[in-house]
Amino acid sequence: MTIEQATICVVHDADVPTEEPVEEPAEEEPIDDGPIDDDDDLEDEADDPVVSLVSG
Repeated sequence: MTIEQATICVVHDADVPTEEPVEEPAEEEPIDDGPIDDDDDLEDEADDPVVSLVSG
């Protein structure tokens, strides 16, 4: 194989789109953890007393 043939092969291979099988995500049943309460952490932090440390 000559350099010209090798170059043509490389360019040809690069131009060919690769067809990868598209995996469809499996439908999973939603997990019921009860009501979602994302504000709980923020409320806990708001109830904590603020402590400031001053080094002297």
